[in-house]
Amino acid sequence: MITNGGVPLEEVIAAKSRFVLDGEPVFSERMFLQQLVYTEDVEDVGTREGLRVPFADVERSLRAAVAEYARKRLS
Repeated sequence: MITNGGVPLEEVIAAKSRFVLDGEPVFSERMFLQQLVYTEDVEDVGTREGLRVPFADVERSLRAAVAEYARKRLS
């Protein structure tokens, strides 16, 4: 995912100029980051067979990536 050979969060956000509808930007960095760490309505799939990474680890990884990104942006 983010830490294991995935696309860095900065790279995803940098590509926001590609998300355009009728000439208007449709990517909200703030909303994207909020949605990335919101897991209240996500089914915990940790008990399914074949899952290589526990859901709690995914949550922690996403929260850490967003916190680090925000820290860098606000510094």
